[in-house]
Amino acid sequence: MSNLRHISACFLLIVFGAFITIAADRIQIKVDSSEAEQALSIIAKHNAGKDIADADWNAFFATEPYRRLKKREAAMHSDFTDDDFKKFILSPDLDSQYDALHRRLDQWKHADMKAAAQRALAYLPARATVRTKVFPLIKPKHNGFVFDLVGGEFRKRPEFLSLFNSIPC
Repeated sequence: MSNLRHISACFLLIVFGAFITIAADRIQIKVDSSEAEQALSIIAKHNAGKDIADADWNAFFATEPYRRLKKREAAMHSDFTDDDFKKFILSPDLDSQYDALHRRLDQWKHADMKAAAQRALAYLPARATVRTKVFPLIKPKHNGFVFDLVGGEFRKRPEFLSLFNSIPC
């Protein structure tokens, strides 16, 4: 009888452990705020009257969110150049919004994305998953969008969110 209890207990632990693993695997969210952080760094230098070095711009243009945004704009046949983006980042309008954008980015960096995904999963089928990257952006157009560079599966599509009008979870 004790062997049967032992086997039953092991079976329950295995099943329960598998259930926890499956539940944990349902949510995979990464927030990459590097574009917004680099933009704010450049805006802060500009506001302080400091020179913005090529290295600052190179770091900005090398961020994954910026590279993906640029590819998305090319796919949409939008005029989008690095020089245009530099003008936007250095505009007086953006200088005046630095504090608000910095606060909004901080909110996004501290948002509980897992809890937001769990709330969404409550309305979806039991096998549904949330697997994405979220890119809070500082960009000329204040829209948010989903874009996949390759096509492929929906779960690989990142979320692009403008800091101008997005509210963190």
